[in-house]
Amino acid sequence: LDPNDVSLTPVTTGPLTVNADGTVTVAAGTDSGTYTVVYTICEIAVPTNCNDATVTVVVDGTMDAVDDDYTATAQEGVDGITYTGLLDNDTLNGVAVDPNDITITPNTNGPLTVNANGTVDVAPGTGPGTYTVTYTICEIAVPTNCDTATVTVVVGNPDPIDAVDDDFSGSPVNGTTGGVAGDITLNDTLNGVPVLDTEITITLDIDGGLTGVTIDSDGNVIVPAGATAGTYTLTYTICEIAVPTNCDTATIIVVVEDPILVIDAVNDDFSGTPINGTTGGVAGDITLNDTLNGVPVLDTEITITLDNNGGLTGVTIDSDGNVIVPAGATAGTYTLTYTICEIAVPTNCDTATIIVVVEDPILVIDAVNDDFSGTPINGTTGGVAGDITLNDTLNGVPVLDTEITITLDNNGGLTGVTIDSDGNVIVPAGSTAGTYTLTYTICEIANPTNCDTATIIVVVGDCLDFPTNDCDGDGVTNEQEIIDGTDPNDPCEYLVTSQTGTTSATWNALDCDGDGTPNGTDPDPQDPCTDDGTAGDEDPNNPVWADADCDGDGVTNGQEVIDGTNPLDPCDLEVGSQTLPPSNDWNNADCDGDGVTNGQEIIDGTNPLDICDFIFGSQTVTPSNEWNTLDCDGDGVVNGVEIGNGTDPTDPCDYFTLSQTVTPSSEWNNLDCDGDGVTNGQEVIDGTDPQDPCDYEATSQTLPTGGDWANADCDGDGVTNGQEVIDGTDPQDPCDYLTGSQTTTTSSEWNDLDCDGDGVSNGDEIADGTDPNDSCDLVVGSQTLPPSTDWDNADCDGDGVTNEQEVIDGTDPADPCDFVLDSQTLPVNNDWGDLDCDGDGVPNGVEIIDGTDIFDPCNYVPTSQNNPLTTSEEWNNLDCDGDGVTNGNEVDPDGDGTAGPNGTNPLDLCDFNIEDQTLDPSSQWNDIDCDGDGVPNGVEVIDGTDPNAVCDYLLESQTSVPTVAWELADCDCEDTDGDGIPDGDGIPNGEETGDVNNNGIPDYLECNNVDTTADDGLEIYDIMTPNGDGLNDVFVIRGLDKYPDNRVKIYNRWGVLVFDARSYGTSDNYFRGVSNGRVTISETEKLPVGTYYYVLNYVNDAGNEKQMAGPLYINRN
Repeated sequence: LDPNDVSLTPVTTGPLTVNADGTVTVAAGTDSGTYTVVYTICEIAVPTNCNDATVTVVVDGTMDAVDDDYTATAQEGVDGITYTGLLDNDTLNGVAVDPNDITITPNTNGPLTVNANGTVDVAPGTGPGTYTVTYTICEIAVPTNCDTATVTVVVGNPDPIDAVDDDFSGSPVNGTTGGVAGDITLNDTLNGVPVLDTEITITLDIDGGLTGVTIDSDGNVIVPAGATAGTYTLTYTICEIAVPTNCDTATIIVVVEDPILVIDAVNDDFSGTPINGTTGGVAGDITLNDTLNGVPVLDTEITITLDNNGGLTGVTIDSDGNVIVPAGATAGTYTLTYTICEIAVPTNCDTATIIVVVEDPILVIDAVNDDFSGTPINGTTGGVAGDITLNDTLNGVPVLDTEITITLDNNGGLTGVTIDSDGNVIVPAGSTAGTYTLTYTICEIANPTNCDTATIIVVVGDCLDFPTNDCDGDGVTNEQEIIDGTDPNDPCEYLVTSQTGTTSATWNALDCDGDGTPNGTDPDPQDPCTDDGTAGDEDPNNPVWADADCDGDGVTNGQEVIDGTNPLDPCDLEVGSQTLPPSNDWNNADCDGDGVTNGQEIIDGTNPLDICDFIFGSQTVTPSNEWNTLDCDGDGVVNGVEIGNGTDPTDPCDYFTLSQTVTPSSEWNNLDCDGDGVTNGQEVIDGTDPQDPCDYEATSQTLPTGGDWANADCDGDGVTNGQEVIDGTDPQDPCDYLTGSQTTTTSSEWNDLDCDGDGVSNGDEIADGTDPNDSCDLVVGSQTLPPSTDWDNADCDGDGVTNEQEVIDGTDPADPCDFVLDSQTLPVNNDWGDLDCDGDGVPNGVEIIDGTDIFDPCNYVPTSQNNPLTTSEEWNNLDCDGDGVTNGNEVDPDGDGTAGPNGTNPLDLCDFNIEDQTLDPSSQWNDIDCDGDGVPNGVEVIDGTDPNAVCDYLLESQTSVPTVAWELADCDCEDTDGDGIPDGDGIPNGEETGDVNNNGIPDYLECNNVDTTADDGLEIYDIMTPNGDGLNDVFVIRGLDKYPDNRVKIYNRWGVLVFDARSYGTSDNYFRGVSNGRVTISETEKLPVGTYYYVLNYVNDAGNEKQMAGPLYINRN
């Protein structure tokens, strides 16, 4: 059949497709089986000429089972695991098998099982290793179509677990109380990282005899109470919980001490009493709640160490437990750590924390004392004494009443006095006269604890001190009574014409004139001869009425009662009883016009014809105009004006200066009315006031001063004029006085002065307790005035910096240690040179000579320190060189105040006693290698070796090349003499860097590591170089120390014996190239370079005497 002659119609049945080109395609993934498809071909030339045929295809699919590999962890091996996806890489007829088309034959080999569902089980408890199992899959349609593959499972090894030995001997446990010796798992690892307690189980295998000891799940070794003192070695095992067979074992060293007192440092929280950061202060006493053996600890029983300042720079704890915050501390909350240790048992310690709060500085509030004595208060009416807040300040500026509260703390006995919110001191009406000192407090409203207290002086005046009062209740003011010349305290002495006020009830009930009619109803209460008309009710015992002469006959009423005459009849009298001037009827004339009747002048013994010869008190009528224009007492004021002024025309010193209109008399000029020692006339010339004892020219004093002047204080400096005369000071110069003579209150003008020019007013200096006359005795904070030039240029504290410059620099001119060094322009004084500003025990003057910093406590020359020591506590507690030992412990280990014994250098970080380390060393100290053994100090501390002992180190910790000191040391062999230094084998470390016996231990760590092949283990080094470099300086016979019964002889080339010694190699018995003295060689003589010969005789372990001999070459290069 020619394909070109027919056509084929494509057709698909099931997985079979007949294509147009005559090919048959079987679809991919067709299952095994027999498949048919019918196709039709037709002749192209005769299209109806067609025929059908059937294609049969038998599919025999290829089954391919592919090997599988799985990896399990060790834990999965322990727990067991099931893997799926066994068929994922198997194919049937080139495509992934369908589980529904195949069967799997289960199979088990060792811990592996292939299940019929296509999973693979790894049995629980399978250990590490590689395991295999085969499986077979067969096609369900064609059961003989099968294939077999292998499953491989690799179970991995567990993570490496490492239990590391623990030595807790450095922290012994109190046997009485028991306790936790340490955590054993802190250094244990799992897979190279610190193990977690939740990953392991812990088993105590051997308690080492420490009965009752346990290890909890957190790894804590718990020693029971009542444990016996001793050193115990315990054994424990840790196992991985995930892989219980993954275990490791280690040992634990535990030391149980005899019981010591239980010391308990209790945490302190001082946040409730914040400290002012500006001023600093004591936050609290940390030892108040600490105990020793259950009772409060005494400060004398313990030492206190500040372990961590929590960032609070400069904070200290003194020996009494006070936490001292320095001035200028930054605000914040700080947590400090401290340790207390029992002095009797220094290792008995406990640590606690301290919470300290430093607050921002608060505003400075200043309540200033007030003295209102200059304005006395009328006790009768009361009133406001003054405003106390006018001079009070907040932060240096006047305080506002709205910013503060005001509290009257003490009324000083002034009942009823109050202070209102504006600061006014209100004295109530009816207050008792007197001087009162009150106390008040002002507090900032914004900060109620910011308060200050001051005093107030209030004077309540006597009733008579106030002109408007009417002290005697007669209706006339005190002022008017003074003018009238009447007594303000006598209710019956007044001028009726001056009565302008209401009389008191007391006055109304009185009978001033004794006429029997009370004042209140008496037509004339002052006239005993004018009453209500009732006769016979007069009071003869009333001196006013009894002394009166109602009828003007010159005889008193009282006398007339005695005489039996009529007091109301001027003509009824006993002439011999005349004791009063007669009446006007008898003596109503005034011949000289002086205002005194003739009769009175006769009684007075004055001349009725002399106008200026009269008694002023006898004037009863109006003087004449002539008399008014005269000046009878010569004071320059005419009589009439004196009457108007209320002054005495007969008293030359009782006058008003402004009323002087005529020339005073010579008598007046020669008087000294004010007692200041200067005549009135001279005062007029000088232009001073003859009535003011403090207004005068001192050069004009020609008379003795009077008592009033002597008791006065003209210049207000607190010293009376009389005392100033005695002292030789100027009574008119307020700054010329002796402080010891001040006995009176200084004036406000004096208080405001600055006599010594230090910028502090005299009044403030008195308040501060400083000397107003000493410019260097001041409180700097009280300076409110510009200081004088002398003060500016002075150096009050002797630090070489002028006061003015210290103010500019912001330093304290009164503090010799508070200054800027660059500001020194003056020589310092000797006292300053003897000070020690930085507390390093070296006086400032010596530090200047040494060129060290007087402010840096760690910059000094040790040899310049005073001895006995004068270092400060702050310096003693510092660690200048960072070696972990405080300066005080380095210089004075026994604390007796004198350097030594066994003191170390506080400036040399490798000069220290390890047992004195109480502070954390610096990073520099940790990084250096003080003993030169190749191990940094910090690592030695961790290793528990001594950073100061060249032979005490761990080989595995050597990270740097050891120094020559180590090379010269001899670190092997035990310490048989107990001096803490290995005995050594006589060969320096530097000569033993190899491993002669090939045992993996360097020769410098192995005592007498001899060549085991050598005869009796002796190795003889036949060359030596005794040049003092510490290498081969001696003739070495390694291993000879095992045979102390020996003798070594050395001869020179001529056979002369130059050295002979028994027990060679013991007790530093070595040949060093020097003759030890024989017949022909001088002892101690260095032998020349060359070849010598040794002979060694010894007795070995077998007791045999043996000999070795040979050449020995000496080279000194």
